[in-house]
Amino acid sequence: MVVTLSRRQAALLALALAAISVALGVFKLARREYPLTAVDALNRTVVVPAKPSKVVSVAPSITEIVFALGAQDRLVGVTSFCDYPPQLKKLVESGKIAVVGGWWDPSLEKIVSLSPDLVLLDSGVGYHAELAKRLEEQGIPAYALKKGVTLNEVYENIRAVGELLGCREKAEELIKSMESRLSWVREKVAGREKAGVMYVLWLNPLSTAGGGTFLSEIAEVAGGYNVFSDMKGWPNPSLEEVLARKPDIIVITAGMMKEKPEDILEKLKGDPVWKLVPAVAEGRVYFISGQAENAFLRPGPRLAEAAELLAKMVHPEAFGVKLPLVIGDDYSRYITQLGGELSYRLWLHVPAVMATAGT
Repeated sequence: MVVTLSRRQAALLALALAAISVALGVFKLARREYPLTAVDALNRTVVVPAKPSKVVSVAPSITEIVFALGAQDRLVGVTSFCDYPPQLKKLVESGKIAVVGGWWDPSLEKIVSLSPDLVLLDSGVGYHAELAKRLEEQGIPAYALKKGVTLNEVYENIRAVGELLGCREKAEELIKSMESRLSWVREKVAGREKAGVMYVLWLNPLSTAGGGTFLSEIAEVAGGYNVFSDMKGWPNPSLEEVLARKPDIIVITAGMMKEKPEDILEKLKGDPVWKLVPAVAEGRVYFISGQAENAFLRPGPRLAEAAELLAKMVHPEAFGVKLPLVIGDDYSRYITQLGGELSYRLWLHVPAVMATAGT
């Protein structure tokens, strides 16, 4: 039986799989000159003979990392789930980058036909382990990155890609830019009362983010705390548990929900339990979809931007802004351009209307 997943379902399943176990191994290099010998997240020894010039990325977050490192000119293949940054679509439509299939079921034959000298895989996807073995049999280097459960694992993945592609300095600069934004957010909300944050990844059945996840970490950065941090992974709490924990802010990932956000909100307000939850009663329920949702859910460079968005939901007075309750593809207009920072968006040369630093 073949099961077809929507993009959002696939993203949420990836998060759930990431929480099942920690990634295996730590990125290790025997030497920093080609040929490179490295141990990947599946504890496989991978040899990269020369600086890769034809790279295939088999996960959206990995594709974003490659672009953020300025190495997009070496991409020859991505999955149908890879949809960011915006210029990627044009590169695919023009035939400069091929689509090798889905995130969960990329085509071995299509990948091999591109004659890549490096394939970057996601250790959080079961089939990718099998794919790595089959690519190895074909003589194609395939490196599996960590699952990106935490911010540190995201940094480790960025470093790994930087090392493999021969752009380690850019990788360190990218990590520094992410850390700078996160530090700036912490400073803006410092000394303010922490607010309880709840993520709603799915409403029926109810699914949220627990502790030990990057979503829980960015809640702390944003001047809040995850009300379900004592539960690990991606739990399914009852409504009574939600009410007992009294979240002040609720962030709903609404990209694939059939109902409109305003209709969902009206249902919550009319529900005998939900209407008693402080976030619902006080009108502090936010809906994220499209690229705003991806910024929160993908373990990549945009997590720093997600932290800033969340901070502006939790402590709008600290930034002098008030975000709309529904945020989608245009989320970048609410991201501050920090003076002197080589940000992810600047790496991509993506124009955006940004707020002014210090607001």
